[in-house]
Amino acid sequence: MRSLFSLLLLCILWMQAAQAQNPKSIVQWSPSAKHIQGDEYELTFKATIAENWTVYSMYLESDEGPIATSINFESKHQKVLGKATEGTSKASYKKTGHDETFDMQVTKYKHDMMLVQRINCKDISKPVTGYVESMCCDDQRCLPPTSYDFSIDLTKVDRPEDNKKASPDTPDNKTDVKSDQKDPKIEKKPENPEDNNKVE
Repeated sequence: MRSLFSLLLLCILWMQAAQAQNPKSIVQWSPSAKHIQGDEYELTFKATIAENWTVYSMYLESDEGPIATSINFESKHQKVLGKATEGTSKASYKKTGHDETFDMQVTKYKHDMMLVQRINCKDISKPVTGYVESMCCDDQRCLPPTSYDFSIDLTKVDRPEDNKKASPDTPDNKTDVKSDQKDPKIEKKPENPEDNNKVE
């Protein structure tokens, strides 16, 4: 019964807000990637949230309230490593407590929110694709959950070990060069004519 009531409440809120606001103008997600080691990468999805709006956590106590934020992969060549973590740039931007609209404990974020997910990807020639789904609310209404597509090209991610192999200025290469070359500043001194007159 509670689940049905929550669903009806959400539908009413969404219908009221659907024409009033564009969710993508309120929450803007931007993806980035970082190489960890080997075939392991760390994907970060950062949301910039408009003033007076909030986005709900990935981890809620039940599915009978707001729609939890989620990362959804459509490409199949990567492997997800563990659960995603979430956070924000300031502790004060995270709020956990009772939500009167849904009558349950929730965690939500204002101003910004970051999701971090590690993956293993052996074939980086193909982009990692999918979408982030999130729902935003203010003090008076909630907007329908919205999907934000992403496509991440891992070939453009900086890999420090590759740079080291390709760089001609690595310490090892410098040592090799020095050992193979003579110091151009060292020149053979001309013989002193007086030395030829010395009697041994």
